[in-house]
Amino acid sequence: MAIEVSNRKKETKLPKGADLFLHFNIILIILAGGFYGFVFYLHSEAEGVSQEIEEFTQARKAEFPEKQEIQLIAQNYANLLNDFKEILSQRREASSFFPYFERLIHPNVSVLSADINLEEGGVSFSGRGRNLVAVGQQFYSLKNNELALNVSLSGLVVPEEENEESGVNFSFSFDISPEIFGEEAEEI
Repeated sequence: MAIEVSNRKKETKLPKGADLFLHFNIILIILAGGFYGFVFYLHSEAEGVSQEIEEFTQARKAEFPEKQEIQLIAQNYANLLNDFKEILSQRREASSFFPYFERLIHPNVSVLSADINLEEGGVSFSGRGRNLVAVGQQFYSLKNNELALNVSLSGLVVPEEENEESGVNFSFSFDISPEIFGEEAEEI
């Protein structure tokens, strides 16, 4: 029997699965490094986008009022609309006065301005009469009317030379009876 002596070490072979496992681990390390690099890249991009969004939001906040300011503005508009609604409802009540008022005015008197205060029930108006007699008759017709209370002459301007063009300027004020705005106003 022959025995061979050599200095070579005997090669031990790895099992087949170990070689495959080694290649799999190398690929897995490469993929993990690539995934880490991709996540790092996305994170840096997200920080940049987040910073741009923050700058954009700050710019918009400077341009537009805050939510509370918008609510305050909306509340102011709501108050204005409520005031306007109240004015319109009072206008409807005041408009029922005008047909009555028109019947009270003397034919030789022109009304230049009229102010109706529904809360206090007062009327003041100024106008121009053709002459002092027409203004006196106007005052007398208001004084004798049962729905015009506390009639007073608050201003009278008589020109030095009375002619058809100059006329007499006057101002009257009186309180109105609440009946004018009721059902009786339509009958008068």
